[in-house]
Amino acid sequence: MTSLDLAPLENKWRAFGWDVHSADGHDPVELANTLSELDQDGAPHVVIAKTTFGKGVSFMENQLSWHYWPMTEDQFRTAIAELEAQEA
Repeated sequence: MTSLDLAPLENKWRAFGWDVHSADGHDPVELANTLSELDQDGAPHVVIAKTTFGKGVSFMENQLSWHYWPMTEDQFRTAIAELEAQEA
């Protein structure tokens, strides 16, 4: 457990009466489907988008330090190239 660990996040929202849903935060179709299935009545909703920090960039993935650490120009170019290669 780290100081940023919010688990079990879903249970915390439910404890306050929220209707809880989760989705892969890297999958826009899954997120859209989850949002479209929410009803307009009843309890408020929360959608927890489960993500991986730095996903898709080899040297950043799962590395919390990149939340506040600046990239060099070379690292920036590498990150863009890796992300663009995934789109192809």
